[in-house]
Amino acid sequence: IQGTITYPVFNMDGNVRVETLTAVSHTSRFIRSKLNTQSPKTLTTGQLRVVLFNDRFAEKGIIEIVNSLYRDPNVGNRL
Repeated sequence: IQGTITYPVFNMDGNVRVETLTAVSHTSRFIRSKLNTQSPKTLTTGQLRVVLFNDRFAEKGIIEIVNSLYRDPNVGNRL
C-alpha cells in the first residue's frame, strides 16, 4: 500500500507552502508510522479531510481501512 499526505506549513512571513510525504507499507498503521518519521513534527489524524483509493486498490477491498478510520476517535466527522 502506498500512502501520500499533504499538509500546510505556515511561515513566519504569512506565506503558506504545501508539504507532501509518501510512504509504502503493508498496512495503513505502518504507513502512518513511516510518515511520522519523515515529518519534522508529529502527524495526527485529527484534521484528516479526504481519503482517496484508486480503483485497483478498492477492488481488493477497503472495508478494513475505512472501518479503522471510522472507529478512530481522532478522525473528525468531516471525513
